[in-house]
Amino acid sequence: MDNSIDLKTILKTVRSSLPGRLRLRLPQLVSIDSDSALLITQWIESHGESIAVSLNPRVGSLLITWDPNRDNLDTKELFSEAAEYLNYATSLGIINEEKKSKENASTYQIENCAKSLAKQAEFLGNGILDRLCPYIAYDIKQKARKRRVTQNRLMLASLLFSVGVLATSQTKSHVLFGAAFLALLTVHLLQHRKVL
Repeated sequence: MDNSIDLKTILKTVRSSLPGRLRLRLPQLVSIDSDSALLITQWIESHGESIAVSLNPRVGSLLITWDPNRDNLDTKELFSEAAEYLNYATSLGIINEEKKSKENASTYQIENCAKSLAKQAEFLGNGILDRLCPYIAYDIKQKARKRRVTQNRLMLASLLFSVGVLATSQTKSHVLFGAAFLALLTVHLLQHRKVL
């Protein structure tokens, strides 16, 4: 299997390009060590006086900025050199493509599993809230608001009961009401995760 990187491959990694600003997303840069990141940054910055580089190894993002009036950064030449260096680093084993793709695949599976569990918990929680709405938020007309009010009232009640029974030394009841509060809080956080 040929893992060589060519100019065409690197050009596909360009996420945004404006005069004086270029962002790349290279899978080869994901989880690289700080010494390698520093070498890459210094090498790119050596191409001009006003060039600044920001590398994020967590996602493999590389942001290059420069003053177009001071430096005429030839990106095709830079990409050609980068392809040569990346191929050299891969051949020396500094960058292990197979390991990176396995790590990315397992991370992707974990993220998908977490998203699926969050959706299921939210669906289940909303179903329970919808059944309790007529009894707890009987004074509210709008369906979405009715669910929120029900949830808030249940959270407050379970928290108060949890603290109240703790004062009377009823540990089992405290745990039960505390667990109910945490479950409601989890549903609440899942519903409002985009705002948070």
